Amino acid sequence: MEDMLDQNLDGLTASIRAKKAALDQQRPLAQAAMRQLQKYYDVELTYTSNAIEGNTLTHRETAEVIEHGITVGGKKLKDHLEAVDHYEAVLWVRDLAGRDTPIGENTVCEGSLAVATPCAILAGADVPGPSITLFAGRGCLMRALPYRSNHPKSFPQPAP
Repeated sequence: MEDMLDQNLDGLTASIRAKKAALDQQRPLAQAAMRQLQKYYDVELTYTSNAIEGNTLTHRETAEVIEHGITVGGKKLKDHLEAVDHYEAVLWVRDLAGRDTPIGENTVCEGSLAVATPCAILAGADVPGPSITLFAGRGCLMRALPYRSNHPKSFPQPAP
């Protein structure tokens, strides 16, 4: 039985190595291909993440909202804002990943608050200006951010 498992594992390992070698031969990807992959995953991640939470936008509608800023008739404003906010979070995390700055709990809490604040305001929650201190879980105290725009630069900068 153990020999059979070893053979299966050896076969799987060989298959993975062959696929990795084929992938490595395609590198580096052209910039246009990288942009297309990034665009695909931005829409896919935003759509699936929001759909799990009950967002009613279809895959195509999500793409229209985040790529072109087009609103969809008959859909809730909350669903549009969730898509835009999630997409901004994806861009913010991508920007963080490209830096040498360590990512800690406060950075994650700040990003979470920046995404949640616009929808909380829409839902009628009392989220006043930037001077209010909020509790964001696990002992992480945050300052509420004003909703400035639907642009990644409105996210907080990571703590040094």
